[in-house]
Amino acid sequence: MKNLLTILTLFLFSHQLVAQELNSNTFTITKVDSEFKIDKLYNKQTGKKISKKEFDILIENNPNLSLESVYDKYGKIIKYYYDSNSTNNNIKRSGNAQPENGKMFPDFVLKTIDNKKISLNDLKGKLIVLRFELFADNFRFKKNEIVELDTKINETNRKSEIESIIIFTTPKEEILKGFDIKNSNFKLVPNGSGFHNSCHITRYPTTMIIDKNGNLIDSFKIIDDINLIELLNR
Repeated sequence: MKNLLTILTLFLFSHQLVAQELNSNTFTITKVDSEFKIDKLYNKQTGKKISKKEFDILIENNPNLSLESVYDKYGKIIKYYYDSNSTNNNIKRSGNAQPENGKMFPDFVLKTIDNKKISLNDLKGKLIVLRFELFADNFRFKKNEIVELDTKINETNRKSEIESIIIFTTPKEEILKGFDIKNSNFKLVPNGSGFHNSCHITRYPTTMIIDKNGNLIDSFKIIDDINLIELLNR
């Protein structure tokens, strides 16, 4: 019976590993992680792997075990950290370092809805407008702000110096259905939850501007604060 309860706990736990935070400290969106594997689990203090036996004991003592997910440049989870010093039972969003203004932006490789790859390394020399949106449907997608950003980009007369990208959490099908802006400058990336989590996005939408050397200039909540000409001339 005890073994059965352990298996059931592991199953439920593996399907509730990663959550997203929206404008508060409460987690409201859960991302299913059916890829969870014990061999990706590490003790944050020692850096050593945690065995299945050790993990079973941790789960038995604390069913709401707190883990941090660590993402690679493709937005995939490469390891989980267990922090034995943490007293917070909420599932943590990411063990990645949050991007800092003035510092090199973490490397990324994105794939657009038309299967084209976008690499940060390949974008050196361009100003990057990186937009984070949850959904692409008409009720929650701030389409008017994308239109306004497109207008700002077009009015610079320096479009070739700007790369504009939207990372959605939703699949390609929803984006194709919801994104109907004609002649937009933005490249669209589906299934980007990993990138949202690794960048610690907690408010939607968020627009990050990365300079021509790959450094984060700032994160903007209000697009009226974005002066592209000024940013291009830095």
